[in-house]
Order: sequence, then C-alpha cells, then structure tokens
Amino acid sequence: MSDAASKLVEAADYWIRARDSFRAVIEAGLPPAGADLDEDLSRAHNRVSTLPQAAAMLNYAFDSADVLHRLWHEQLFHVPSDYVLLRSMLDNAIRVIWLLEPSVSDDRLVRAWLLARDAPSRTKRRITASLREDYARPSADEMRAAALNAKSYLKDLDQYFADVLHRLPSPQVLRASDFIAAAERHPLHDGVDGGITRLWNQLSELVHGTIAATEHRMIDDPPIAHSRVTRANVDDLALTAALVSRILEGALDLFYERFAPRSAPS
Repeated sequence: MSDAASKLVEAADYWIRARDSFRAVIEAGLPPAGADLDEDLSRAHNRVSTLPQAAAMLNYAFDSADVLHRLWHEQLFHVPSDYVLLRSMLDNAIRVIWLLEPSVSDDRLVRAWLLARDAPSRTKRRITASLREDYARPSADEMRAAALNAKSYLKDLDQYFADVLHRLPSPQVLRASDFIAAAERHPLHDGVDGGITRLWNQLSELVHGTIAATEHRMIDDPPIAHSRVTRANVDDLALTAALVSRILEGALDLFYERFAPRSAPS
C-alpha cells in the first residue's frame, strides 16, 4: 500500500471513530438542563431548531465517510465519485459551522429558521418557474398542488419562528458563499491548497466533470485524451481528505461546545 493510500485509510478510520463518538453523544439523550442548546430546544420545535439540524448534517457527512471508508480499505478509487462524497462531507460540515457560529441563541435560531425554509422555498421557486414556462404540461396540476403545499409550509414555519423569536429578518436565499465564509472565519486551515474557498471550488469543478481542473490536479502520468481524465490520483485524494478532516473536526468541536461540553469526547 502506498503512503498516500495509507493516509486515506487513516483519514477514513478517523472519520469512523469520530462518527461513533458523535453518535454515542447524541443518542445519550437531549442536552442537560443549562446546556447551551437546551434553550433552543425549549423554544423551538425539535425538528427545525438548531440541535437537530446540526446533528442531521453531521450524520449526512458521516454517511458519506462510511462509504469512503469501505472503498479505501479495499483500495478502490472511483473518481469523481470519491470527490462527490468528499464534497458532501465538506458541504455539511461548513453548514454546521455556519448554523452554530453565533454565540447568541436568538441568532442561531434565526439561522435554523433559514435552513428549515431553504429546501421548501427552493422547491416553490423551481415549480413556479417551471409552470411559467409551460402551463399546459400534463403534471401542471400536481406541480401547482406541490407549490401550494410548500407555500403553506413556509407560512406556518415563518409564523412558528416569529412566535419564538418575536421578530424575524427578511428571508434570504442561502448560497454556498455564506457557508464558506463562516468556515473561513475559523482557524480550520493553514493555507495549504489555498484554504476552504479554493478547496470547495476545486471539489465542485471535479464533481461536475471539468476536464481542465482534473488534469491540473493530477501529479503523475498525464492523461491521454479524455478517456483517462478521471484516473484516480491517490496523492490528491489524500490531501483533500486531510483538509476535509480539519473542517469536519472544526464542525464537531463547535457542535460539542454548543451542545454540552461535558458530553463531548475527551
């Protein structure tokens, strides 16, 4: 096994240990009275408040890690699939950092509200745009019903959080740059490979099959024609996995800090 492949196995093993430790904490029950997030849960519904959303995103990240762990222990590399899973880990980790970053409970609950309405609001916008283009499509009635359901859900969600927080800011469309900026404000990288912004951009390019970016990131044996562009570069995967580990660790540290410090692993 090459040195880079060994580093991938080590990273994957670390993710699984972190997953098991994390799940042991969250399965132990709700935060004790007085914990930082205890107030959040006492004020907002337990499916849309800060703690359950952060826990869900970390679980999504660990689900991707579990697949990579299985692949890399068998020395199987499926580029760009490996990068898809790594970006999923990165995306979920930086969302957790963005959600938990504010020190004030109300500010965190505002972000929980924005995340809770993000998917249904995008669904409503997408359906509305599709219906404008073609009102006569066979599925138009079903699409209108889905849009109305999303609109009703958003109205109820907004009212729920307004009752909890008494005042809500204007809704905003969440963008990748919001989450990246939050992660960049934390000391999660040391400038290697350009930091979180560049890592996210390069992973996005690789996930979407940009040939030039893949060729640029290869170290040995340049590809001949396009058929070899996705040849796995294990050294590059090892570097990416190490950077993702730093960011995942930062998300976990913030979760444990907000959740209940004494419940966090030592």
